[in-house]
Amino acid sequence: MNPRLRAALNYARRGWPVLPCAPDGTAISEDGACEASADEAVVRAWWTRWPRANIGTTGVVVLDVTGREGERTLAALEGKYGELPETRVVGTAQGRQIHFLPNGAAVPSDGGKLGPHVNVLGASQSVLLPPSADESGVRCEWLPLMQPVPLPGWVAQALIAPETQQEKALAAKQDVTPAPIGKLEAAKRFLQEALGNGAAKSETIERQAVNAGFSKKTIYRARNIMGVEVKKVGFGAGQHWEWRLLEGRTTPKVAKKVVKKKVKKAIFESLHGTLRNQPEASGFKAGENGGLYGAIPPPFPDAEWQPDAQKGLQ
Repeated sequence: MNPRLRAALNYARRGWPVLPCAPDGTAISEDGACEASADEAVVRAWWTRWPRANIGTTGVVVLDVTGREGERTLAALEGKYGELPETRVVGTAQGRQIHFLPNGAAVPSDGGKLGPHVNVLGASQSVLLPPSADESGVRCEWLPLMQPVPLPGWVAQALIAPETQQEKALAAKQDVTPAPIGKLEAAKRFLQEALGNGAAKSETIERQAVNAGFSKKTIYRARNIMGVEVKKVGFGAGQHWEWRLLEGRTTPKVAKKVVKKKVKKAIFESLHGTLRNQPEASGFKAGENGGLYGAIPPPFPDAEWQPDAQKGLQ
């Protein structure tokens, strides 16, 4: 079975409405409008027509935390208002997205900002679920997979109106008083000690962290801030996720993926320009959109992803 169809059906069976999306998170449909559904027949029909579509969902308010700056902003907010409850979290190429049920909060689709590098997405906006890949080609992952919990009241109250975002961002920069983040600092020290002698299995670190009194949410945040490398190693039944603390590492592991993608893109574009002048000799042929098809297939065939003027994506 198509892995994305399998994942979409699993979400539907949990009662999570899903919909097919493009890499930028916008919904795919014939008429440009599409409502998320948990009906298995509808889900099968969508991914039969668009088998490589990403999996999106709606109906949740999302805190979109970008990079280490976003983690610092969120840590300061939690120090002021209280820690966020454990809930569904998706790791992205830029950071992570924290999912909450609306809980009666009227959050618009563009949500607003809680501070620098922490945006809020309203329940009507679609967001990607694993194993979807964004525009850079990086797949999102669960951190962890669980049912979302209701949105804390202080989040909606702390939303910054668009017209005052710049003023409050400037005020935040001028406020140099450190927020109390004792648990997070303790989690960072725990990871420093646990990974000081080399790589360790993800499940081992998580179990030790829980035994030490840390929540998974806290240990994941510490991992992201410290730039711990996370990768899958081994084959078959012995395959597992591994955490490694690299000496001198200053950026999260997702940033490394983005850099790799950019390097690969630059190499391909260079090759693309060289081969365009002699497509027949190279085994490539020019596509209608100016791309090269042949030895290296495009990530999404034209038949699935190119819109026509009347019906949207076919």
